[in-house]
Amino acid sequence: MMSRMLLSGACLLAALLSISPAQAQNYPTKPVHIIVPFSPGGPADASARIVANALQNGLGQSFIVENRPGASGTVGAAAAARAEPDGYTLLVSNIAETWNQFLDSSLSYDFQKDFEPVSLVMSSSFMLIGNAQLPVKTFDELLQLARDKPGSLTYGSAGFGVSSHLAGELLAQSAGIDIRHVPYKGQGPAMTDLLGGHISCMFANPVTATPHIKAGTLRAIATTGLERIPPGDVPTIAESGVPGFEVDTWFGISAPAGTPKEIIDVLAKEIIKALKDPKVRSDLEALGAQPIGSTPEEFQKRIDADMAKWKKVVSNIRLEK
Repeated sequence: MMSRMLLSGACLLAALLSISPAQAQNYPTKPVHIIVPFSPGGPADASARIVANALQNGLGQSFIVENRPGASGTVGAAAAARAEPDGYTLLVSNIAETWNQFLDSSLSYDFQKDFEPVSLVMSSSFMLIGNAQLPVKTFDELLQLARDKPGSLTYGSAGFGVSSHLAGELLAQSAGIDIRHVPYKGQGPAMTDLLGGHISCMFANPVTATPHIKAGTLRAIATTGLERIPPGDVPTIAESGVPGFEVDTWFGISAPAGTPKEIIDVLAKEIIKALKDPKVRSDLEALGAQPIGSTPEEFQKRIDADMAKWKKVVSNIRLEK
């Protein structure tokens, strides 16, 4: 009896393994849901819709964007982690997943263990912008003011634990300055208070900030990337007093752990192909992003590197929200 049970189990396993290539060859045979763990209208949502449209055109099946916002993106990620690992539920993952578990040990999922990387879609740097009343014009002047008057400068963010918050934490730790964090419920309210002079500065998407800079209501101080950006050839923080400083935010596509590798490879190949299309690249660049497109292995290396980097930063953050 035991021998028959072992033989039956082995046959079943062999049958399941033999199905995967066939599934990948026909994939997808029904609509695929892409969970965006943020509200509609933001860069994650916009990039997801661009990628979904490209995948739909390339694979001939519907790719449906499903917004599930809440708790800095962890609500949607938790829902994706619980989904069937069959390739029909995907997650728009973002850089915050490389530090969320260090900020909140009560999370119901582990990003490293519960997801498979598919492809890194895009990345973008922030622009550090100040209100028009701030008595500094350069990053060096901002550093000097922060050192002369510790705690007098404030920076807003779209909420506790988001990338614009962690950028400020990294700056404070790297430059050895005391700058107070003011979290908001979204970038919109933070921008409103910055324009009103209620906070000193914030890290913002260059596309969002540029109209205000051109109008003279905000001031571009520096960029968090390794290359200068317009308008005005804005210098990097790394070249302006904090060597080695770099912060960018990225979005990628991930799948629940256990999703057949053959299906992941189909998706990664199609995303890489899509991101070579001039129209797709142009649409993503309009969001202030750099289109990437990577293999699952390349995406995993980026995740590992960021987790090591941000774990050190988060370990020094007070967790009061």
